[in-house]
Amino acid sequence: MNNSLHRVSRVEAVGLERQRARLRWKDSMRSNITQAMKKCGVPEKFSAAEESSISAGIWQTANCVADGQGLFIFGASGVGKTYLAALCLKMFLLSMEPVFREDMGTVPQDVGFPMFSTVPDMLLAVRDTFKQRDLSENDVLKRYSVTPLLVLDDLGGEKITEGSATTLYTIINRRYAGKQPLVITSSMNLKELEDGYNAASAKTGSAIAIRITETSKILSLQAARKTMARGRKRRQR
Repeated sequence: MNNSLHRVSRVEAVGLERQRARLRWKDSMRSNITQAMKKCGVPEKFSAAEESSISAGIWQTANCVADGQGLFIFGASGVGKTYLAALCLKMFLLSMEPVFREDMGTVPQDVGFPMFSTVPDMLLAVRDTFKQRDLSENDVLKRYSVTPLLVLDDLGGEKITEGSATTLYTIINRRYAGKQPLVITSSMNLKELEDGYNAASAKTGSAIAIRITETSKILSLQAARKTMARGRKRRQR
């Protein structure tokens, strides 16, 4: 009986210490969020993205990322796609929880950070492995495939080839199979992307589009802004 009571007391003590450690970890993440975003690869000009600068209607859709769902954002240049994607990554970071590996451990362990990359930069990172002996193509593909959240900026902005289509499909499919969220921005809509990748690699574009549709909310940022603008005009009449 005494051993049992001692065990319960120990478990309760560990639980309390873990809760304190969790709060300290979350506070540290909030205090150092700009540095954390840079570590993820977010360009400096977008590292200060704030929810207050996004309309409630658009954020209601985009905030699905913090709950582990994907998001496909498309629209013309200059409508704020990259800014919104950076904000999604920020909110995902703030929603993350520390990991305690040992059964009774109370020290938070390192967690995998999200990744933010333009599609051309990601493809370049894959191609660069061809010149290296200590890093394989699959090593790089794995990084993009298993990171807790991947943001791919400007899909379709790269030169679409059979090789690039295959690389993108590999990453998107692995994340689809692993139920890992993906945020994509593009100046093309999903049908235009599907046709473009199909032209380079038969049916690859369709496979990519299907996986995006099944796992992500689709947000036409330009259309959403126009809808809200019309709504404001009606209310002002």
